[in-house]
Amino acid sequence: ANIGQVVQAGTEMLRLLRRNRIEWRAEVPEADLAAVRTGQKVNMTTAAGVQLGGSVRSIAPTVQSSNRTGIIYVDIDAPAGRDARPGMFARGEIAVARTEALVVPLASVVVQDGYSYVYVIRDNNTVERRRVQTSSVQGSAIEVTGGIGAGERVVERGAGFLSDGAAIRVSAAP
Repeated sequence: ANIGQVVQAGTEMLRLLRRNRIEWRAEVPEADLAAVRTGQKVNMTTAAGVQLGGSVRSIAPTVQSSNRTGIIYVDIDAPAGRDARPGMFARGEIAVARTEALVVPLASVVVQDGYSYVYVIRDNNTVERRRVQTSSVQGSAIEVTGGIGAGERVVERGAGFLSDGAAIRVSAAP
C-alpha cells in the first residue's frame, strides 16, 4: 500500500513473518472443505520437487464465490521451512481418513461391457473370470470393494488376453 491510497476491503496490505514462520495458504474445493480439520498433517511438494511437512493451523470461515474454494492455512514444519520462501508455489495433500482396503494392481482389472473383471487363479492353474466392484485408484493400484476376498490370487499381467477357464503358467514375482 502507498501513502494516501484508498484500500478496498479484503486487500492485502502487508505480510508479517513471525520468527521465520512460513505458512502455506491453500485453496480447497468447497466439496472437500468439510473433511479438513485443524491439526491434520499435510504433505506438500514445491515446484522444485522439495517435500515439506506441516499441519493445518486454521480454516477460513467463508468460501470464495468466484471459484467455490475455501482457504486453509498450514504451518510448515520448522526444519523444512528453510526450503520454502514466501510466494512460492506448492501442491499439497491432506490425509482426511485412513482405512484398510483390498487392492489389486491396476493392470489386473479388465473392463468389458461397462463392468470390471479380474481373473482369479485357481489351484489347478486355471483362471476364473470374476466381476468386481472397484473404488478409488491410488498410483498403480485400485481398491476392490466386492467380488473377491483377501488372499485370493489374481492375474497381474496379460489379463486382457485371457478367457474364463484358460490354463496359465504362474511365474515368480520379479
